[in-house]
Amino acid sequence: MPSETSSNPPEHTIRVGDVEAALWRKDGEYGPMYSVKLSRSYRNESNEKQNTPYLGANDLNDGIRALSECVEYVSKMKRDFKYQQSVAANKKAQQEQKQPEYKQPAEPRKKKAAATGAEASVREPGQEG
Repeated sequence: MPSETSSNPPEHTIRVGDVEAALWRKDGEYGPMYSVKLSRSYRNESNEKQNTPYLGANDLNDGIRALSECVEYVSKMKRDFKYQQSVAANKKAQQEQKQPEYKQPAEPRKKKAAATGAEASVREPGQEG
C-alpha cells in the first residue's frame, strides 16, 4: 500500500464531503497502474483533524462518488497513455519511411591496363580495332 510521505505524494486526490481518495501511479510494463486509498476525515475530542480508513454509513455515498471519479480519472489517464504511445509509434514509422536504407557505394571499376602499363583505349560499341 502506498504511504503518504512527502517523498511519495499521490498523483491525484479527489475529495467528496469528508471522504478523500488518493491515487498513486506506478509505471508498469504494459502502461500505468494505479492504486487508491480511501480515507475519511473527522475531528477528535480535542478538535484536532484526524483521518481514518473506516467509512460510516453516512459516508458511503460520498465514498461511492469519490471512487466513481477515480474510475473516470484512471480511464482518462490510460486513454492518454495509449494515445501518446500511438503518436510515438506513428512518428517512428514516418521517420523510418523518410530515411532510405543505407547502401554502401560500389567500388569504382578499374580500367584494364595494357602489358606496357599504358591505359587501354575505351572503345565505343560497334568500333573494331
